[in-house]
Amino acid sequence: MRLQSMATISVLALALVGGCDDTKKDATDDKAKDGAPSAEGKSAGAAKDEPAPAEPEGPVYKTEGMVGEVSSPLVDIDLGPMELAGLVITAPEDAKIEAKSPSGHKLVWAAGNYSITIREGGDLEQNKETFKMLDPEGKYVREDSDVVIFERSSGGSHLLAATVEVDGKAYTCSTVATAMSFQRDQADQMVESCKTLRKKG
Repeated sequence: MRLQSMATISVLALALVGGCDDTKKDATDDKAKDGAPSAEGKSAGAAKDEPAPAEPEGPVYKTEGMVGEVSSPLVDIDLGPMELAGLVITAPEDAKIEAKSPSGHKLVWAAGNYSITIREGGDLEQNKETFKMLDPEGKYVREDSDVVIFERSSGGSHLLAATVEVDGKAYTCSTVATAMSFQRDQADQMVESCKTLRKKG
């Protein structure tokens, strides 16, 4: 009997201790709700206080790239390293000149799928023949005296070539293949970039 009574007392004592702890916990939880902000509230507040990224001033190259929408301010790039001394072109600020390849030097910004080469000479017929050889079923979506944009029959990828005359000398600007297909908006923006080729200064 005595042992049974002691056991009963112990159970009651534990129940009381547990009840007290729960009460304290509830009170603490209520205090947290009424007073200090929750962790989620702190995160939301911090995000709210962060300033939005500043929009670049002036014209930009903007497109859907490999990682979603990307943009880069358009700036003048010296083409001396492309063996085009004294010439500049307006292109994405993030574009870099790559070493010479069989197709010539390249000006590339991979994230925005901007990739062109520039060479002396202004014969678009050569480019048109090449485009048709690559894809006989493709079609021209723009065909002017100084610009051609060719849409391939599979996947809707676009190729372009544009001629520009600087100080009486003709140059041809054209796309260089990348890991991604060239979309129409990218081709249009690259044409506009090509048309800015001019003397430095």
